[in-house]
Amino acid sequence: MTERKATVTALRENLAKYLDETREGPLRVMKHSETAAYLVNAKEFEDLVDRLEDLLDIVEGMLALKELKENPDLAVDAEEVFKELGL
Repeated sequence: MTERKATVTALRENLAKYLDETREGPLRVMKHSETAAYLVNAKEFEDLVDRLEDLLDIVEGMLALKELKENPDLAVDAEEVFKELGL
């Protein structure tokens, strides 16, 4: 994928054009020759957030399994939990 970039000034002058271009992929926004931000379309951003949340859930589950393996006494009978919750 070809890296695409625009200066803050160019972005300010033609925002609609650059927003449309985000359909082709992220746009690096440069300010004083340094990366100031990345502009991505809404769908891509939402997909990234969803993927990050999934990965965090996986890591949390893996840590819980590791803790349970190290200390099996932490396990609680599901029936007891359901009973306490009134289910």
